[in-house]
Amino acid sequence: MIDVNTIVGEPVETKDGKVIIPISKVSMGFVSGGSEFKQSDSDKNNSSYPFGGGSGAGVSVQPIAF
Repeated sequence: MIDVNTIVGEPVETKDGKVIIPISKVSMGFVSGGSEFKQSDSDKNNSSYPFGGGSGAGVSVQPIAF
């Protein structure tokens, strides 16, 4: 998903000979969950429960230094 050039960017040389190296912070997160819901008394003949679930992910890239 990332490589070293995402964290430590390509060096940039200015006209006066100085070199600027950008440094970034990368954060990733993943989550998932699920639940089974109780059925009403009239549906007890069916042994399966209704299911609800979801998932999500996020990625953040923040420049922190030059």
